[in-house]
Amino acid sequence: MDSKQEHLHMSFFHIFVHTDGHGEGFFGTEKVSASMDSPNVVFSKDVVIVPEKDPPLKQTKSSLFYYHGGGLFMGSPFCSTYHNYIGSLSAKANVIVVSIDYRLAPEHLVAAAYEDSWAALKWVASHFKISAHGYETWLNTRANFTCVFTR
Repeated sequence: MDSKQEHLHMSFFHIFVHTDGHGEGFFGTEKVSASMDSPNVVFSKDVVIVPEKDPPLKQTKSSLFYYHGGGLFMGSPFCSTYHNYIGSLSAKANVIVVSIDYRLAPEHLVAAAYEDSWAALKWVASHFKISAHGYETWLNTRANFTCVFTR
């Protein structure tokens, strides 16, 4: 890091965002895999969103698109804390939860997390098209994309 580089923001987590958009953080995240075996009787599945392939409209459960915490520098949908939380939330609220894995600083510019979040929202919006054709059958047959929430 250039000693002349200015800090735009510093938080109590020792996270630094520089004026050029790069960031530094000092924490890692333990990751867990998606599982069909859960203490909450909720199944999870990892899905890669490909914007040019849109699932068709099917109505079953409301959908919640969840953006994990961590100040854009740490955390992951694969972190056991968030994974267990959204499993419990899905079971109690009877919703499909899609947890977004966005790029984190310092490996990427801070803006990358916002770009990934925006891409995920556009992917959700693309499901409102009646003529959409999807590739993720599991999600297509269970999620109601006319009733979407974000957190």
